[in-house]
Amino acid sequence: MSEVSRKDLRKNISKKIFDNIYLIYGEEKMYIKADTNLLVEKLLGKTPPEFNYHQFDKDYELDDIAVAVQVAPFMSDYNVVKVSDL
Repeated sequence: MSEVSRKDLRKNISKKIFDNIYLIYGEEKMYIKADTNLLVEKLLGKTPPEFNYHQFDKDYELDDIAVAVQVAPFMSDYNVVKVSDL
């Protein structure tokens, strides 16, 4: 996994060049949220189906994340697992 700038990340998203895993971090939480939402939207659409989108914000077990990562995409090319504030 290589490190990319925010500009390059947005360029890759617009060209639909996706990696398998992203670690989006930084000082500006507004940018983190915007880039994450843009990535999810490009992968799954404006209203992601719940069977392809797994979101973990607080109070979760690592086993739950492991199960979500192993789910095969249903009627989509992608299965998105979003973990916030790990």
